[in-house]
Amino acid sequence: MNVLQRRFWLLLLLTLLCSGFCHAQFVPEEWVIPAKGNCYITRHPAGATCSAPARKESRTDFSVSRITPSGVVLKNDSVTIASFFVYIPYASTPRLSFNALGNAQIRVTAGSKSYLARVASSKLERVEVGEFNVSSPGYLRVDVSLTGAVRPSYAAISDLVLSGLKEKPIFVRKKYDAYYGRRGALVNLFFDTQACDDAEWAYAEARVPRGCDHPGSNFCVLNFDGGFLSLQNHPVRGRFLSFTVTGVLDPDRADDDVVEQPVKVISRGISSLAPMKDRSASRMAMLTFPYTWKADSLYRFLLHAVHPDAITTDYTAYFYQPSTHTWQSLGTVRRHSTEYLLTSLGAFVENADPETGFLRRSLEIHNVWVRGTEPDSWLHVSEAGFLCDETGRRGTRLDYAASALPNAFLLQTGGFFENGSSDEKWLTQPAADSTLLNRSLQQLQLEISNLNP
Repeated sequence: MNVLQRRFWLLLLLTLLCSGFCHAQFVPEEWVIPAKGNCYITRHPAGATCSAPARKESRTDFSVSRITPSGVVLKNDSVTIASFFVYIPYASTPRLSFNALGNAQIRVTAGSKSYLARVASSKLERVEVGEFNVSSPGYLRVDVSLTGAVRPSYAAISDLVLSGLKEKPIFVRKKYDAYYGRRGALVNLFFDTQACDDAEWAYAEARVPRGCDHPGSNFCVLNFDGGFLSLQNHPVRGRFLSFTVTGVLDPDRADDDVVEQPVKVISRGISSLAPMKDRSASRMAMLTFPYTWKADSLYRFLLHAVHPDAITTDYTAYFYQPSTHTWQSLGTVRRHSTEYLLTSLGAFVENADPETGFLRRSLEIHNVWVRGTEPDSWLHVSEAGFLCDETGRRGTRLDYAASALPNAFLLQTGGFFENGSSDEKWLTQPAADSTLLNRSLQQLQLEISNLNP
């Protein structure tokens, strides 16, 4: 071993020793997990929903079980379950307690183990529960409910406290916005369309797997620089198709969210113009079509872009109606100060309802095609980049993933599933059957030729 090698190994050894020493010094004896960003009401009494409007009562008002800015409140029923979620990075046996106040007996369950604990204080105090076994890295779910042994009963829990861990768990910390942390990560795909950088046409098929179509979901099938086309499930309005185009921001007043010129709806097709509020009406057009789309069904979408003049682009969205076997226009929107057609194409999945951020949402994007201005310039998209929003990039939530399937991409977010936090930044689909692809393209070309856009 020469001198350089000896120095290298000595430096490596010192680095490991120092990092281990520092790690041991700075890991606290306990971790305080705030309910505000890490707890959900996962079971309600009959007739109640996860998406009940937020209430602004004070911490001492215990009229209804709910999540508040101060924590989680349980009152007078043994049906409601509040669930904490925290990622434990290694097999361990953490000890669990709560910071709580109230007058109740609570049941605390994690995995197959359950404890009873007593809350009996008018101010926040530490309530010891017991040890739970974590057999492998993953999310630990801790369920809390009232037992009904004390009447009237309530418990207000501000924090879950874990002790006995040698590595830090992962959870939504107080300094991070609880809204974004509780709703889960927004996951994006960016299609590789370099061979057709400025497309006139874009086509995709979409399927939302069964059990992943929860209220609050926005499943964007085709996203582009200027807008998107999506399947949505609103907690109040129900299911619909959405075609949204936003205006170009004034570069001199971007901080004020002011557009150079408002977008203009040229035609509405089968859509209605969704009501907008405040300044949104001047910078965004959102065309919607009430449609009870179903999970596990495959739906087909088209986008078309043309230039009515040198600095303006008209965008038209189409939906293939399965019941009539015809393409129907959702409408056309004109975007000013736009010299390009369809660029930065992709897809995304987001949850807009923080009360249901514990539920998984998934979207399959199949058979993606783009075409330039020439009729024979079709490109089959088989590769895509994957990117998460800040909630995922910062490691605040790890329950997100993306993968490439035969002739499809899969996006997932929420649900605190075990094998999340996708490290795959570039996705490549397995080689597809060229005969099937050609047949699909021929059918698509025939259908587009009959649209007369």
